[in-house]
Amino acid sequence: MDKFNIISWIFLSIAYGSQKEPIDYRGISQIADGINHAIPNQKELQLSVKWLLTTGLITNVSKRFELTKFGSSIMETASANEKTSMGLWKRLAKEFSGI
Repeated sequence: MDKFNIISWIFLSIAYGSQKEPIDYRGISQIADGINHAIPNQKELQLSVKWLLTTGLITNVSKRFELTKFGSSIMETASANEKTSMGLWKRLAKEFSGI
């Protein structure tokens, strides 16, 4: 899996999991497993979260994560014409490769 596919997978997991409150690494892993039927390894999680924080797509709230306004707008735009998680995941990967 390439860099932006991994990052978009983790971003999508954070987006789904933080709708009501920020999500921790364990929750991210559980949702990621539900999306991809695979558990992200520590390196995938850490590199993705670092990239997402650096680009301003997510924020860290006491080791729990949620989307920023920028991240929410990316998610809203990407999900406007996508009905499936897999389609959304691919669209996000394409979007992130241009950031």
